Amino acid sequence: MDLAALRAALGLPDTADEAACLEAARAAHQSRTGAAAQIATFAAAAGVAGNATAEQIVAAIRVGSTEVATLAARTVALETELGQLRTATLQKEATGEIDAAIKDGVPILASRDYFIALFMRDPAGTKTVLAGMPRLNGTAVKPPPPAAGDTSVATLSALDLEIATQMGVDPAKLAAYRASKAQPTDVRAA
Repeated sequence: MDLAALRAALGLPDTADEAACLEAARAAHQSRTGAAAQIATFAAAAGVAGNATAEQIVAAIRVGSTEVATLAARTVALETELGQLRTATLQKEATGEIDAAIKDGVPILASRDYFIALFMRDPAGTKTVLAGMPRLNGTAVKPPPPAAGDTSVATLSALDLEIATQMGVDPAKLAAYRASKAQPTDVRAA
């Protein structure tokens, strides 16, 4: 074997002896063996045979990347669809609750859309608010009607009495309130 050709093949200087050439050959062999082990590891990670070529490994990685991108896009689409379904379900529940409250006599018809949006943001809080609102369908607690000859309500008209009854306000208290707020018509009487 020509030592000069071996030096040139191993990239060694012309002054390298036979021992240096042998050491360089061993290092090259170990490097190749280590690279082969790394390539086998890459091949296994890419899902191809351990003796696959670099081109086969790269192709498998590209296919895997495409599959990952496809799965990621599907995940985003499913998350979007799930969000839309949750919103639609909450919208349906909110509409049902608010419409039921309106049917039950809660005076919120003019603000129906506002209460639906409020329910969607805070269902429990909105239910609490609705439960505390008066009902205008005759189910409110009504005070007893004034007794015949009761002069405490003499200042109230029949309409005042009807409104007080429908709102669940004691007519005697309404008459007393009005009397406390009454302004004298004659300034000299004050």
